[in-house]
Order: sequence, then structure tokens, then C-alpha cells
Amino acid sequence: PAAYGTNAIQFISAMKAQDNIIKCGVGIDTGNSTYNSQLLGVCGSVADFVIIHWYPSEPTANILAASTTIVPTIQQTMRQLTNVVGATKASQMQILVTETGADTTTGAAVSLFAADNYLTWLENGIVTVDYWYLHTDILRNNQTPGHAYYGAMMAHLLANAGDTFLAATASALSRLRVHAAQRQDGKIGVMLINMDSSHTIPTTVNISGPALASSGTRYQFGLTNFIGANDYPSYPVSTNTVSGLGNSFTVSVPPYTIIDLLIPQATNTPPVLAAISNQT
Repeated sequence: PAAYGTNAIQFISAMKAQDNIIKCGVGIDTGNSTYNSQLLGVCGSVADFVIIHWYPSEPTANILAASTTIVPTIQQTMRQLTNVVGATKASQMQILVTETGADTTTGAAVSLFAADNYLTWLENGIVTVDYWYLHTDILRNNQTPGHAYYGAMMAHLLANAGDTFLAATASALSRLRVHAAQRQDGKIGVMLINMDSSHTIPTTVNISGPALASSGTRYQFGLTNFIGANDYPSYPVSTNTVSGLGNSFTVSVPPYTIIDLLIPQATNTPPVLAAISNQT
């Protein structure tokens, strides 16, 4: 780590000499605090951010989802490690996930994990998340959208750049993952992910805040988008207008499925009075 830090300083100095606003970072190890302390002790004063690679290797969506529950702990640990360089510099250093994926796992489980993976990191203050890889076969330059691609798409449909994540919890956390956002277009976005491969999860959703409309947009992607033993999706994300929403409603989430609900605020419609007949 000390040699890495010493060499990093040379590269960073040369790059900033050419472009004084360029940002440069160094890779750290989420499981080795001694390594990280030694590295940042050498080059932390000149590095602008630290880099994480995150590859939980598990076969099912449920276990992959369980891996994301430790993301807040990792983020907190990484933030503490940056304190090696002092409180002021530490507060300025960003954390980036520049590689992540589900290793060799395939199918719908990867789509679910990709969506949950992106959103969990971003909700915990990570600046960017780069998934490896989103297409079916990058080695053969096949740019057909793959399983992770649609997970990333569902995350994007929930929240765009500039939207604000909201606190969201689920009672069946081990099987049901939930994310929410206040969007700049005024809508509330809710994502429900059923990590169970064989059981539908009926869910009651309660949303505090301003009154919400009874109808909205529903996006869905999951197990039924994969036909037969296909490792890659046969059908893209479905979308339709749904009713029965509002601040409290029920929805059933099919096995291995992501549902995005975009709910606008209720409009304030003034009452219309009936015409009054002539009176004496």
C-alpha cells in the first residue's frame, strides 16, 4: 500500500499539472483497514476520492439482497478511514463504486440485485456506481441488453439525476426490498422488489406527506420476462397506468419481480355548486 501510494502521488501530480481541476482517486480494500490506512497515510492528502470494487458472489436474489444490507456499514467504515488524512480533507473526499456485479450469477436474480445494488449505494452517499457488465456478452461486443441492464433501467425509472431519495422501510426486509424518491416532476416514486423466487408478497404501502393521486404509472420487470431457461431477458420492461393508489394502498409483488410506481400529487379541484333557482 505504501508503494502504491507513493506511485499514485507521481501520477496525480503529473495529471493535475496538465489539468488543475481533474479529480484523481485511489482504490481501497473494503476488508482490510490496515492496508487502507497505510495507503491513505501516504497519498490521502492529494487524492480526491477513494474507489471501491464490490462483487458479492451468491446464487440467489435473496442472498444477493442480503449482501446490500451491509452497504451502510461499509460506507461508514470507508468514511472513517478517510479520517486518516484529517477531518477537513476527509469531509471533501468522495467514495465511488467503480466496479460492481453479481459475479457468475445469471437470470432474473441479477436484474433484481442490480436495481437494489445501485439504489442502496446511492442512498448511502456514494457518488457513482458502475456496474460490470450491463450487456449480454461484452467480450464478443454483443450490445444486447442483459439482465443487469434492466435492473439499472428500473433504478433509473424510479429516480433521475437531481431527485431526492426518501426513507423507506419494509417489514419483510429479508424478502422484500423497498426504495422511494421525491422526484423533481412532483411525483413520488416507490420501488418494491420481491427477492423470493416462488412466492408472491402482498404488500400494504403507506406514504406520509402531501395527498397523492389515486392513479399513476406502473413499471414492472422480473421472472416472467425470462422465457424457459434463458439467462437473458426475452421481453423488456412493461408499463401501464394503474388506479387504486394514493397515500395508502395494497399491491401484490410477484416472485422475483421489481415494481416501480410513480404517483403524482393529488390535484386540488374546487367544488362545483349547482345552479340556484329564483328565490323569494
